[in-house]
Amino acid sequence: MKKSLLFILLLGMLSVCAQSYPTARTLVLRPGEQRVSHPRKVALSGKDDRQDITGKAVGIERAAVILEVETAEGTMLCSGAMVDVDIVLTAAHCLSKDGKYHEKVTVFAVGGPSKTSQKATPNSSKAAKLLSTLPSNKGIESIELWVPDKYLELSVTDPDKADNYDYGLVILSKSLGEQTGYFKLYPKSNEELANIQEIIILGRDIKQGRYSLWKGKGRIKSISSFHFHHNVDSRVGNSGGPVLDADDPFGIIAIHTLSYGEDEQEEGSFPNAALRIRPEIVNVVNTFRR
Repeated sequence: MKKSLLFILLLGMLSVCAQSYPTARTLVLRPGEQRVSHPRKVALSGKDDRQDITGKAVGIERAAVILEVETAEGTMLCSGAMVDVDIVLTAAHCLSKDGKYHEKVTVFAVGGPSKTSQKATPNSSKAAKLLSTLPSNKGIESIELWVPDKYLELSVTDPDKADNYDYGLVILSKSLGEQTGYFKLYPKSNEELANIQEIIILGRDIKQGRYSLWKGKGRIKSISSFHFHHNVDSRVGNSGGPVLDADDPFGIIAIHTLSYGEDEQEEGSFPNAALRIRPEIVNVVNTFRR
């Protein structure tokens, strides 16, 4: 009996190791027991000068979304972006921990106006603060989650290299992107990135209301094969947010994922980093498209 049970367990482990990119519309993938690295802090470069665009985002900015993630320890929130009618692109560390996918993700589009925001007229700062803690639109639940196998594997053997694969997808039960629109994906060469004058990052802020959407601007500094450093102000909760070229904001050039600095940095520093959109990310998204 014990030998049979051991054999079944070994088969299960081998099937996990053999995973590759899924075919479109698969069931939720649940890898083995590998440890997934935790998100790092994000940082401010000097004074926080971001803009609150909750309920007043313009055009494609409404395709930036907030992720409410149910975990074994409770609820956490991240940022993401619609990249098709029912596909959200975000950071891998927002979807998994300790080798297991989180229980469920609910996605909220809070950039555009809603019935809640139109009817609510709080007459005190306390009421306004309470309103910001509530989602202004009914969320759409996930039916599938996906994170690269390399992210899971390298988080055990080499966590720093795991950061190179810190991206994931949420497949939704309804076509939220038909209401918000959705971003294209723009893989950029080193030269193209170096020529970008200004970037934009969209996402939430842990200190500014659970369901709020913020817009920050800044510049790219150093560029590597997988990441580039930038000085756009951001905090915890902005992980997974889309990074855009301000001159062509219809396509995502990177995903905001991590920081190499402290909570606050001096003016002119470049404490944050973003994972570049690469052809393999485009291919994965295409695999999940209907």
